[in-house]
Amino acid sequence: MGKLKKGRKSQNRRHNPVARKNGASGKQDSKEETTRQNKIVPLIAKLSSSATNDQSLALSTIGVLAEDEQMRKLLLKERLVATLVEEILSKSSDDELIVEAYGVLRNLTIEEGYDVAMHLWRLKIWTFIQNGLEKIQKSYEFLNSDPKKLDKKRAHLLFDFTENVLSLIVAIASCSEDLYDNIYADIDPVVKLVIDVLNWNIPKLRTSTKLFNALLDFIYEFASDSAAFVSDLAAQESFSLASLEEAVQSSAHAQNNLGKVIVQGIKFHLYEVQSSLEEDKQTACLSILKSIFGTITQLDLEEMNRQLSQKEKLPEPKPADDEKPQNIDIAFGSDSAEKIQARFDLQAIDVTIDLFTTMCEYLAINESHVEESVSLNNELVAFLLDVAFPSCLHLLKYNHEHAQVFQLTVKVLVALNNLCWLFLSNETIPVEWYTKIPLLWDAVDSVSVSENMEVQKLVLSILWALSKSVGPEVRNKVTQAHITGLLEKCTQLTQGSSIADEPVAVYEFLLSAIGFLGSVAQVIGNTDMTREIGEFLLSQIAHYVVEENHHKERKAVEIPFECLNLMYDIFGDAEYDYDLPVFVEGAYLDRLRQLEPAVKTCYKQIDKNRDKDLKIRAEEVYGNLGRFIVYKERERA
Repeated sequence: MGKLKKGRKSQNRRHNPVARKNGASGKQDSKEETTRQNKIVPLIAKLSSSATNDQSLALSTIGVLAEDEQMRKLLLKERLVATLVEEILSKSSDDELIVEAYGVLRNLTIEEGYDVAMHLWRLKIWTFIQNGLEKIQKSYEFLNSDPKKLDKKRAHLLFDFTENVLSLIVAIASCSEDLYDNIYADIDPVVKLVIDVLNWNIPKLRTSTKLFNALLDFIYEFASDSAAFVSDLAAQESFSLASLEEAVQSSAHAQNNLGKVIVQGIKFHLYEVQSSLEEDKQTACLSILKSIFGTITQLDLEEMNRQLSQKEKLPEPKPADDEKPQNIDIAFGSDSAEKIQARFDLQAIDVTIDLFTTMCEYLAINESHVEESVSLNNELVAFLLDVAFPSCLHLLKYNHEHAQVFQLTVKVLVALNNLCWLFLSNETIPVEWYTKIPLLWDAVDSVSVSENMEVQKLVLSILWALSKSVGPEVRNKVTQAHITGLLEKCTQLTQGSSIADEPVAVYEFLLSAIGFLGSVAQVIGNTDMTREIGEFLLSQIAHYVVEENHHKERKAVEIPFECLNLMYDIFGDAEYDYDLPVFVEGAYLDRLRQLEPAVKTCYKQIDKNRDKDLKIRAEEVYGNLGRFIVYKERERA
């Protein structure tokens, strides 16, 4: 069956709501060297200047330029990361420069992921972070002893410093298991600091809302990835979920939609780890879903789009020492309060979609009897159909119709995919779901024109689930041209250079395509189409059982076994109209006999210590192959 996708298990989950999309490539390529010489190199050089103002202006400009992917690549080629660490973090005594440098490094890590994170780690960034955390801890102790001793400007700088350091930790930890483990080994003092500063903001908000949300996000991100973290968090006497829930409902957080959503995310992960099987997880999930969707559905997407589409402000000179910010969440020379609010709101939507994705997966598992279907209660089903589904569909359409302005297409598709498979995991598919399927089919079909293979894969996974739901009615949506086009694309990917460039992406696309095609073959009512699909499945088995083609890549090894499972389903009964003209006349039985030794070799080569689940599944499929051959031999005897 289709795989339910985890919502928060990769660096891709980190979302920068202001990152710019790629510009037109032709002119940019021709001007790249000129840009490098005239703009990038001088900016990087100024980071080493002895004049603090030169460094500050260069760093601010770099922060804006780095939001554009092409400019970011040029900056990184000129040793931007190493220069920031060596010239600012190591040598500078200017607090504002250091704070801004952490912010730039955080954004670079979010955008570029593992490569930048590992580069930072090799530059001993954790030592700088630990030193920074010690300064932060002492500053809050000083501030707590006598809040009046620290002027507002210094307090604002402290809040930004805390936010940038914590969010950099989260960004680095999100990039790989090794980096996560390295950070987690030293996480205790960081967690204590986070909880202490949160408690300092309850019941009265003393820091910026931005920092308050960063503190919540730190807890949420680690809780999303580690049950041990959640257990340790729950055991901390100083941590109170109830206090956080109460705090974000106060007047100080009236517009803090992001904070409200993150607190519910923390609540879910605490429940997920601590709940017993006897507790009603559907009731708990429904309560959280109502809260988070209730928060984001009142947001004005048009206003968010308008605010986020405004051009970034150019860096401004530092303010005079006696000048103080009027709004603690707005730094000097930064964007308007409305634009900052729009960014927070987009992040609230982002986290909501992540949570919904994870909860669909969580609800699809019958923890009492894992092999059995779940039984969703009527209230939960009604909410999923009447609120969650239309909200996701609206986001998908809006983002598509407005040139991917919110960059949420992939996340929303993952969420919708999980919702589709959740309904298939239910004892019975809700009747009202059938009225929604045509809307979803058309919506995902419209975004499938994207060249992004991740989008195409997710579209196919959704169509796979929908075709399994509607059965023969799929004939109203699928044509011969659709099937032929998809088969041609799969063949091209199998034989083309994309395998070398993006192997995992290609294999995942093929698996989704295979699942969709296999479900269509059984109900399409067109012998020629079923024959085309059958031939394709056999060709994929023959290709990917060979080690030189699958290279022991897990997703590639899955392909022949997924194809075999579908062959068993498609040709499981001689009474099917297409069985004689396709299976019998196509000599499929002899061809499966010929493939059996290679399938056995492929199954035997799977290392049970490295991939136990795949080994068990492959063993089952291989065992069924022998039984299927015997069954088909006797079926017409």
